[in-house]
Amino acid sequence: MKLITLFFLLPLVTCLAPKKMPNGKPRNFKPNIISPKDDLKLISPASASLITKNWISNIIIDIKNNNKHNKNYLEYDDIHIVRSINSLNIIIDNAQKKITNEWTTMVSNYNESMLIFAYSPKSLQGINEVLFLVIACLDRPNKELKIKNVIQSPFWDEQQINSIHLKNSLIHQNKDANVTSISFEELYEENLRFRLAWETWYVEKE
Repeated sequence: MKLITLFFLLPLVTCLAPKKMPNGKPRNFKPNIISPKDDLKLISPASASLITKNWISNIIIDIKNNNKHNKNYLEYDDIHIVRSINSLNIIIDNAQKKITNEWTTMVSNYNESMLIFAYSPKSLQGINEVLFLVIACLDRPNKELKIKNVIQSPFWDEQQINSIHLKNSLIHQNKDANVTSISFEELYEENLRFRLAWETWYVEKE
């Protein structure tokens, strides 16, 4: 049995919304405590591209609307999001090139080795939205799921839901599949913020 069959590939339609409601209160999301893995969906590269294009468009619109004090620049979070999206697009493009000339390699080289998860916990305001995209690699010989990068929505912040719930969902998903170990080392090397949040700050709070 192929390892990938233990995950579910589902279409995901999303919309983007401001960080706060019209009354000024932050939008809130509720993690699935009983079954954290249910907040994750395995999506196709095409769906991931659609979501990231939406995010980029909204970053640009936000810059134009707010005019950034008459300066055309990106904030730190926006810069990291854009860079991560560019990296993801390169991965998708390279994978697509591999399968263009040889259709039979599509499953083994594309869908099975690279996995893209969308994290979409329940919104208390009833708005279906992806808060994070997770780029993972399935190392089949070593039976290891490597978390390579996490891209946050430009409309997410910690007031809405703590990112540690995303980590819990990934761990639960992997545990439920029960065929691989899980590694966050490549993510931590790529993004110090998640290393600090998941391995230091949240541990200290506990």
